[in-house]
Amino acid sequence: MIARDETKKTFLARRIEKDYTFGVFVLDSGATSNIEETIEKEFLPKFFSSLKKELRSKQAESMSTDPMSDFEVDRKLRVVFDGSSLVSYVYREFKQGERQFYAGTVWQEKMSPSEAAEMFREVTRSTEGGCDNVLTIVRSITKEKIMSDSDDKHPCRVEIIMEAPPAENK
Repeated sequence: MIARDETKKTFLARRIEKDYTFGVFVLDSGATSNIEETIEKEFLPKFFSSLKKELRSKQAESMSTDPMSDFEVDRKLRVVFDGSSLVSYVYREFKQGERQFYAGTVWQEKMSPSEAAEMFREVTRSTEGGCDNVLTIVRSITKEKIMSDSDDKHPCRVEIIMEAPPAENK
């Protein structure tokens, strides 16, 4: 865990691996008037201390289209570039009776500054790093049954189907 603030009702946790870093966050929706600004100006610097302050960001589509919960009302995926590093994040908004909160993931793959710049220019769709972690957190908050990995509606499962080019006749 890298941060917990009871007054703002926030929770941040990070995991660093060899080729990537990802984190999860949960935030009471009453603690922010602009979730994207909160993520980019408050959360990302806590997750990635080397990230520069001048950020460019753009929206991308999530490759996963299934909701995490029956209480999910919105979802956004954004890609952020600081001139040398690329970071992506997804946040989902949930409303369950009087309870409203955001939960999401942030992730950064190790790549060169030129690769990061090209990826920022080209990316339009992405998967969610750390999706299974936030799914477990959301389902524990909403008291919904944890989903099986084989569930057809699993929001973290993405199937990419590629057809092989036709064989050349000799």
